[in-house]
Formats: sequence, C-alpha cells, structure tokens
Amino acid sequence: MKKYNFDNIVDRKKTGSYKWNIAKEDFIPLWVADMDFRISDEITEALDMRANQGAFGYPMIPLEYYEAEILWWKKRFNTDIKKEWIQGVTGVIPALSSLVPTFCEKGDGVIIQTPVYNHFHMSIEKNGASILFNDLLLENDKYVIDFENFEELASREDTKLFILCNPHNPIGRCWTAEELKRLGDICLKHNVIVISDEIHRDLVFKGYKHIPFLSVSGVFKEISITCTSPSKTFNLAGLRVANMVIPNKTLFDKVNKLIMTHEVAGTSVFGVSGLIAAYKYGDSWLEQLMEYLDGNRKYLIKYLKKELPDIWIADLEGTYLMWVDISKYVNDVENIQKDMLKKTKVLINPGENYSNKAKKFIRINIATNRETLEEGLKRIVNYLKEKN
Repeated sequence: MKKYNFDNIVDRKKTGSYKWNIAKEDFIPLWVADMDFRISDEITEALDMRANQGAFGYPMIPLEYYEAEILWWKKRFNTDIKKEWIQGVTGVIPALSSLVPTFCEKGDGVIIQTPVYNHFHMSIEKNGASILFNDLLLENDKYVIDFENFEELASREDTKLFILCNPHNPIGRCWTAEELKRLGDICLKHNVIVISDEIHRDLVFKGYKHIPFLSVSGVFKEISITCTSPSKTFNLAGLRVANMVIPNKTLFDKVNKLIMTHEVAGTSVFGVSGLIAAYKYGDSWLEQLMEYLDGNRKYLIKYLKKELPDIWIADLEGTYLMWVDISKYVNDVENIQKDMLKKTKVLINPGENYSNKAKKFIRINIATNRETLEEGLKRIVNYLKEKN
C-alpha cells in the first residue's frame, strides 16, 4: 500500500486558488473548505490520461461513472442505489439553487438548521423562498435538534422543503439514525421534501458514523433528494462534479426538467474521470487522510485548551472544520475576520456567516499540513491573548 506524506507542502499561491489568493498580502488561510493536500496518484493518473487524449468536446456520462457512484454507496455505507436514481450536476450548490425553485413558489418556506453553511441561506433567498430557522440547541456541550420547533415549522402550510446538512457544517455533528428518523417522520407527516446535503459524508472520525438519510427508512426514499460529491473528500471542487440521488421517479422527472432549464445538468470531462478514479481507487488515500486530520484535530484541541483554558471547541465528529467559541477572550466580535486578518495575517470564517446568533464563534479549517496549522493557531492564540 502506497504511503502518502500529508506534511508535504503544496504551493497553491500560483495556482489561481480562491483559498490562497483572495487576499493581497501573504497570509495563512484557515478558512474556505478545501484541502491543501496533494490528491491521490490514481486520480492524478486518470486526469493525465484524459488530458492526453487531447479532445474535450461535449461529454456523455458513461456507465462506469454510475457504477463508481453505486459502488461507493455500497462499500462505504452499505446502501444500495440504482443508476436511474442518479442525476449528475455541476455541483451541490448549483443543485440546491435549482431545487428550491423546483418545489417552492415565491414566499414558500424552507427549513434549515442554523448555524449552517451560508450558501443554504443564499440558495433560498435568491430564489424568492423564505428561510425557516430551526436553531440547533447547545446542551451539555453538544448540539442537538429542537424537534418541537422543527415540527412547528414543518406543519406550516407554506413549508415545502427541509435542507438537511449531514455531516453538519459548521458544527461537525454526524446525525444518528434516531435523529434522522425523527426528522424524516415529521417531514413525511407534513409532506415536506428533504434535500440531504451529504457532501462531507466520507470525512468522519473513528467512533462516529455517517448514515445516509435515504437508508434510514424505505419510505424516506420517496420524499428525499440526496446531494453528494467527491469534491470535499478528495479535494476535487475545481472539477465541477456532483450527483443528486432521487429514488422517487416523479421527483426525479420534475428535478430533471428544471436543471436542464437551468443548464446545471452533467459534469466536466475531468469531473467524470476524477469521480471514477476516486471512488474506485481512493480508499487507501482517504484512510490515511483521516488519520492525518485526526492528528490535526487533536493538536488543535490540546494546544488551544492549554493556551486558552476558557475557550470552547465543539466535538468534531465529521468534516475538517472546527467550531470554536472565542467569546471569553473577545468582547467585540464584530468584523472579527477582517480584524484577525489585519493583525495576524490568518484568515478564518466568522460565525456570523452561518447564523446571526453565532457571532461569538469562528470556524477553523484544519485540512492543511501541520506546520501551517501550528503557525496559524499560534497567531490566533497571540491575538486572543492580546484581546483579552
């Protein structure tokens, strides 16, 4: 088995990277959710082979692509899906932005569980729908679902959709089968369609498990649309490849009609090759990645707790994004991202991106080499000590 060295630094400053080139000055980016690691050799070889073919006309999605997606669901999650359920798209967010107008008239309600990925907010509002906030509750240092409020929102006549984030970005929860069943039963009762964003499904730490929503109950297949992609797992966001899995044919046909209208169906020639290689040959690389990320996770917790004893860090069950409460060290959290970048040259995501009630939090991306992470955290600690 080939061993990968995730300590190797990949210089991304001259690659047109959004993560690394958004700021003019030299800085440490611990923000946007992509990784700094070199992708697996199998994926690189597949992309090289495709590039060497020398022709890049309009692509068709081959049978091998569907077989790779089906294989991944089976071997990673013991879940059977079918080719006719799969609709390729250019990305999960373009999919969400097409799904909202597919099922919602202007003003219809869409439930999200905040704090949650900011593009959920944007996909809803830009399409004229209304956001229904089911705020997650922090109980005994763990985020839990407010099921009573969730059912109140689901029971509204104008509520059409629920966008589930699993694993949840930014709080890092992997929802249990029991939690998913309660959510699904409520949505089934009130005729609410579930859009399950499972883009971080492979990035789960030992002791936790990702459970696909559609696998929880046979009837959930009939009310759900699952969005997946190899982009987070294998760092392939630039290839523009994702899938929607829609078992219900009526829903599938309705979605297919609109995404064709919005021109987001299909994927790139490199996206096809990348997904096939990732899902057929990427297991070993992924296992080694998770070991490395676990080391980064433990390092962050140990270091921040030592230097800042009153800081609070959410348990990271899945994703590589750590959710940190800095309120004990900062009185004024307004514009924390800009102020931290100016004074430390470290870029993080402010909690207000995910909820206007989460201004005391920051989100830190640990998917970088240890040397970069250590320096970034050192600067953050010094900044917070000076603020205190």
